[in-house]
Amino acid sequence: MLDVNIHKRVLTWLNKHPQFLYQFNKLLKELKENPHIGPKLGNSELRKVRITRKYRLLYRFDPNVQSLVLLDVAPSDDVVRRKAYTRKLAHQVQKVGLSSV
Repeated sequence: MLDVNIHKRVLTWLNKHPQFLYQFNKLLKELKENPHIGPKLGNSELRKVRITRKYRLLYRFDPNVQSLVLLDVAPSDDVVRRKAYTRKLAHQVQKVGLSSV
């Protein structure tokens, strides 16, 4: 039997975003059946999997003790890239605006 531990940060995120509870439960059921669905991050045991378009779940699976630890929920890579691109554009516009004054 797979042992599942949920970190406090994940529970806090669920409390703030109750509209994603259904997707989270569905994903948790998939992870219990196949904990290898998310790609590994580097050469560590950490993996990430998408909950929704905006959020990803960071987790660790230890096959030796059959333990699944849900560590954190963070914005997906697409959202992070988009925010960085928007900041870059805003900075360029600000530079152009200041130089034209």
